[in-house]
Amino acid sequence: MKEFFGVLKYEFGMATRRWGVMAIFGALGLFYLWAFMQPMPDDPVWSEMTNPELWKLAGQMAFSINVFVPVVAGIAIADRMARDVRLGFEELLRSTQLRRWPYVLGKYAGALLSVALPALLINTLISLGCVIRGCSPVMLVYSLPAFVLVTLPGLAFLSAFSLACPMVMPVRVYQVLFTGYWYWGNFLSPKVMPTLTETLLNAAGGYALEGFFSSGYIFLHEHLAHTAQEAVLNIAILLLCGAAALITLERYLAWKARRV
Repeated sequence: MKEFFGVLKYEFGMATRRWGVMAIFGALGLFYLWAFMQPMPDDPVWSEMTNPELWKLAGQMAFSINVFVPVVAGIAIADRMARDVRLGFEELLRSTQLRRWPYVLGKYAGALLSVALPALLINTLISLGCVIRGCSPVMLVYSLPAFVLVTLPGLAFLSAFSLACPMVMPVRVYQVLFTGYWYWGNFLSPKVMPTLTETLLNAAGGYALEGFFSSGYIFLHEHLAHTAQEAVLNIAILLLCGAAALITLERYLAWKARRV
């Protein structure tokens, strides 16, 4: 465990010191806050919203974050493991007592935490904006489970693949392909071209939004009714896929070590 936490602390510190990435997250937070603070003709009377309505709104806000924030997260994480290879960290790994699994899991946990924390702050900032507009402060409480159920599974999923995939392809190529995948596989209608959008592999949080928050998920003017059971299955599949990516990454590192 000491090895794991040591790698986690180092990875998280390295990631959060990338001021350019943190500035982009900050700009996105200000954009979302500005968007939610703009008065709209169909705005509810914020002070009169009931707790069930606030629960639905919390889910909708968490889902809105998934349009842009995961793209920044995936691009930012993509070079973390590949950078270690470029710097010859594998040789250092072999010369110390640091085992591969604490290294892989520590890198993953640190990378995930480095993007999940800014996403949580953005979600909290939006909720605070709603409270300023007149919502009950309970909105701040509802925003946490909304983030955990709607936003976090997708971040956990993409963090694993963003560490593993650049080991077998150039980082820039992965970043471009990942950006295309995120919108093709999560937001593009299957009526346009074959896509994963309406499958259980959708990582954008639509299943959780409808299954747990009953928010009337509308996709391209179609109401997609997902149950809580489907939402649980969707999250489980995403986490299993992420675990498979990490296992593959560890086996790939082991294979490379045997070749030396």
